Amino acid sequence: MRFVLLVASFLIFMFVGTFVFLFTPVGNPIVAGIVESKIKEQTQLNAKFEKFKLSWGYIDTTLKIDQNIITLAGDYSIFAKSFDINYALDMEDLSSFSALAGSDLKGTLKLNGNLQGDMQNTKVTGKSDIASSDTSFDIDLVKFYPTKIIANIKNASLKEILDLAGQGAFASGDVNVDILIKDFNPNSLDGLAKVNVKNGLVDTNLMKKEFEIDLPKTNFELNLDALLQKDISYDLLFNSNLAVISSDGNIIADSMFINSKYDIKVDELGLFTPIINYPLKGALNANGTIKGDQKSLDISLISNLAKSNTNLNLNLKEFAPNSVTGSIKDLNLESLLHMISMPNYASSLIDMNIDIKNAKVGELDGNITTNIKNGVLNPQTIKKEFEIDIPSNNRFRADATTKLDGTKANSSVNLVSTIANVNTKSTVFDINEASLSSDFKVTISDLNNLFFITQTKLIGNMELNGDIYQKGEDLKINVASNTLGGSFKANMINEKLRVDIASLEILEILKMLDYGQFFKGKINGEITYDTLAQAGLVNADFAGGHFTKNNMTSLIAAFTGIDLLKETFSKATLSSKIDKNIITTQLDMSSTVVDIKTKDALIDTEAGQIDALLEMQVAKIPLKVKVKGATASPNISLDGQKAVQEKAKESIKKEIDRAIEKNVGEDAKQLLRGLFR
Repeated sequence: MRFVLLVASFLIFMFVGTFVFLFTPVGNPIVAGIVESKIKEQTQLNAKFEKFKLSWGYIDTTLKIDQNIITLAGDYSIFAKSFDINYALDMEDLSSFSALAGSDLKGTLKLNGNLQGDMQNTKVTGKSDIASSDTSFDIDLVKFYPTKIIANIKNASLKEILDLAGQGAFASGDVNVDILIKDFNPNSLDGLAKVNVKNGLVDTNLMKKEFEIDLPKTNFELNLDALLQKDISYDLLFNSNLAVISSDGNIIADSMFINSKYDIKVDELGLFTPIINYPLKGALNANGTIKGDQKSLDISLISNLAKSNTNLNLNLKEFAPNSVTGSIKDLNLESLLHMISMPNYASSLIDMNIDIKNAKVGELDGNITTNIKNGVLNPQTIKKEFEIDIPSNNRFRADATTKLDGTKANSSVNLVSTIANVNTKSTVFDINEASLSSDFKVTISDLNNLFFITQTKLIGNMELNGDIYQKGEDLKINVASNTLGGSFKANMINEKLRVDIASLEILEILKMLDYGQFFKGKINGEITYDTLAQAGLVNADFAGGHFTKNNMTSLIAAFTGIDLLKETFSKATLSSKIDKNIITTQLDMSSTVVDIKTKDALIDTEAGQIDALLEMQVAKIPLKVKVKGATASPNISLDGQKAVQEKAKESIKKEIDRAIEKNVGEDAKQLLRGLFR
């Protein structure tokens, strides 16, 4: 008996203690502190109770979060688990809840109503001025799951709705919503819903400011009617002076299986820029069907995308792309670039055949063939965007076959253009790594077509073979060619270029550069160049070469009697510094009877001009040869006063010898010759 009394006493003590702790002014501040801490812990919000009264069967609280106030007041029963509570939300700054909502909320909200019922059945009623509307709702819950909903929103401001949602207020209008759902159970759904937006107007000034898109005055209306039964039927119409979008069909409520059709006619895609956050332009017509559910959804599309004839079929599984088949015929590149707000680099027509059995990234499996025809580059746009002058009427066409495998798209490409032809056997783009690797073969039938790149007239043709790798900001290119009677290899890593040349024929190089063909021999060397700084160095050796007949050799032969054409140079080196279009060269050459040096000889590749002074020793006679003018046929002048004197002395000596030989005897000849030595 004593034990029973002891237990009973303990239970009575605990009950009284708990009552005092929870439901009296003594315990209320402690409970309020615990609740505040939990709110801060779970929501990171700065919550503070301005009022907290909790008694046996009654609650009256006022919670303040920044500038926002939430009030609850009413009766409840712990044992019956019932309640009848009035609530009021006075939200002066919704931005306080942006982090919690995961969206940039703005504006104010007032909401008040009543919660009445128990843990089994609950009724929620309320009124609100959300977005300056007259809103009311009446919701029945069974075990806190909605079973009946009546909601009415009158004349809500679309602009304020967009602000509340943290979206740009790109449009205004009056929004009306009527919802009557008698039974919310998917198996016995019964209700209807109507959504209407009238007096819609796009804010063209804000569109211009945010996206640089010019739109005419754009009015719109939207109507959605839905009959909510086991099979939901709907009819949607968006109508404006720039676009008409309609869709109708059926949705099975319990499985969400949809069977619908759609039709889109858009005169200006810029209208939808705020929705996709990308500045689209131009017109688009599209129609098709949507059929399936989350497990497998089939979408058909017929469109005039960029003036094309497009017919595609897309299958989604779990709303992710699964397969794509179809074709695109005569897609207009110029229209496509305009549509995606890109400069008009070129015009062409593009055909594509698409057969992708598995479109899931990581498990790609399919084939795409692409044909580009009637391509023409736009010189004006390329000049404006890249400061590159290309000749007009640059045409191109291309074919590509692409195999999708796993994470990679492997293509073979054949490009034919008036500039060059490019062929690749394997161009691989890795989607996971965002990297590109490719072999290539470039055939240039006329090197002068590259003038817009080299800014130098070139003659002849060339074939280049190599490979390229690009990932992020890293770029690597290797090129090799057997050309100009020898070969060269080039390696480029980002902006750094190195070229190694082996046994190139100098005559062929001079011919390619459209320079006078004044020297014959082989040249070996290296070139380093920074493509960003447009600066570099050239070091070359061409020992074993000799001059060919030119104005300089003829002039020197006339003054000195030395035939440079017979001289082979055992030493011949060249060192050049490249600074944009200016090449500064040091030259050092020597043979048995000739030494030639230059210091700071200048070549302007852009102007096609040369200015060089050759300091020469020909049979120990000093000469200075000035080479100046057009690189193809420069003017050559000789400064050789001593050579002239030696030449005159030699001529006088010969004439004296001839006179002595003719007019005097043998002894006198020797005497006179001695006098005139």
